[in-house]
Amino acid sequence: MYAVTRIVDGYTQSLKNSSTPYDKLFSSYEHADHLASKLNSNTFPEMHWKVNKVFRP
Repeated sequence: MYAVTRIVDGYTQSLKNSSTPYDKLFSSYEHADHLASKLNSNTFPEMHWKVNKVFRP
């Protein structure tokens, strides 16, 4: 599983599902990277989103 996150002012932010308070998770890196690229097209470089692998037990 993959999550889209960024660090702003020292705090980690995770992309959330629009209708829930839970993180949006992706089953493939490609899907997560595609969305992160779209989000980053209109975002300052210091606030760019990145894809991180999520380890769930």
